Amino acid sequence: MPIYISKGTTIQNKGKRLKTMCFSFGQLTVLQGRKSDINFQLNTLALDKSALMRQMSEVSRNYQASLSSKVMKLSNNSGLTYTDISYGALMRPSTANNNKPLILADSAGKIIVDGKYRDYAEKVSPNGASNGDWSGDTRLEVLSALTGISKDKIDTADKTSAAASTAKKAMDNAKIARDSVKHTEMTVDNYIKKYVNLSFSSAKITPSSASSIASSISSSLSSGYLDPSLTPDISKRCSDCAGVVKDDDTRTEEEFAKDVITAILGNGTVTVYADGNNSTRSEYEAKDSAYQAAVKAYQDALGTDGQSLTASDEKKIQFYDQLFTAIADNGWNYDAGVEDDNYLNQMLQNGSYTFVTMTENKDSEYSSKAGYEYTYDVATNQDYIYTVNDTHAADIGLAEYETQKTIINEKEQRIDRKMTTLETERSAIIKMIESCEQMGKDNIDRTMKLWA
Repeated sequence: MPIYISKGTTIQNKGKRLKTMCFSFGQLTVLQGRKSDINFQLNTLALDKSALMRQMSEVSRNYQASLSSKVMKLSNNSGLTYTDISYGALMRPSTANNNKPLILADSAGKIIVDGKYRDYAEKVSPNGASNGDWSGDTRLEVLSALTGISKDKIDTADKTSAAASTAKKAMDNAKIARDSVKHTEMTVDNYIKKYVNLSFSSAKITPSSASSIASSISSSLSSGYLDPSLTPDISKRCSDCAGVVKDDDTRTEEEFAKDVITAILGNGTVTVYADGNNSTRSEYEAKDSAYQAAVKAYQDALGTDGQSLTASDEKKIQFYDQLFTAIADNGWNYDAGVEDDNYLNQMLQNGSYTFVTMTENKDSEYSSKAGYEYTYDVATNQDYIYTVNDTHAADIGLAEYETQKTIINEKEQRIDRKMTTLETERSAIIKMIESCEQMGKDNIDRTMKLWA
């Protein structure tokens, strides 16, 4: 049916056009809704990505902290090599501590014992009290259990005569006296550079110059720096070297001189008496002779009974004698945690545990009944304890960093892929919205023209 409007204009029913216009407005609403949903998802993903960035920053900080982590280590060679600190490395006989106990104490000065030592410490000092008894059968029983040496064997060694003890002290003092004489070992090359102050030209050696050079070398090597056993008949030996030089010898004077010195001293090391005079050498020889006599006297005093213990056995007994003397004098505390190396390291780093130094001084009024004075100091002040970078923590930190970085990167890539897909869809929707809006505008314009 026709539609009539003013001015007599007749408009036919354009149903198809009206339907298109309504469809355009409906589609626009759907598209705008989807666009809003995409914007929300993009904002959420952007927040997730920011959270991942913060998480990655935290992972990086943790890794940097692991690189700065420090740990204490034990060294018996001034830091050339290190041993991980453990209770065993400190408190049991080993090469790590040079078979000398590095004794741990708590803030009250009591010695820290682990599960292995607890029962033995209880025998020496019941209930961890000070002024225990490290002597008699208790000592023999504990030593035998710890060293594997029979009680009888230890007892026999303990009963070594007073003469042997005196002889040993005399032997030790004689060695100290001998070693105090200034002497050193050096290579032949270094000896030549420092003490053989001879200069020779690069001219070819001749029989006449060889004789003169050999004489100079003989005088230089006879100056008293060297042990005379190295230079017997030195004048004749130098002359013999010069006697073999011919007119066609191809060596220079310098090469000839070095050959002569090497023939006499060899290519190894030599003992040099630093004062460069016969009195120093004579003093050393006299004190060395006294030391050798003291060694023999000590061996004679020991007799056959003294040979019942090996050097290794003696070191073990000395080790435990020192440790359990400290336990008897100061008392003890049991701490199961010290069996964990990390726990022990932390206790040393924070100063909760200290090291005990035992100084023998029986004449001091402050000495214990065993004749020792005890001092306590933190680990950082000990010559054999070093604070170094914790490479283990750094390795763990790096592994954790790489793992977390991989996980975070994978999550970030998934987010990026989702955002890319959504961005593509949003761009298409924007174009569709623009198209719908244009279509709607066109329909309105056409409709309005019909009504005009």
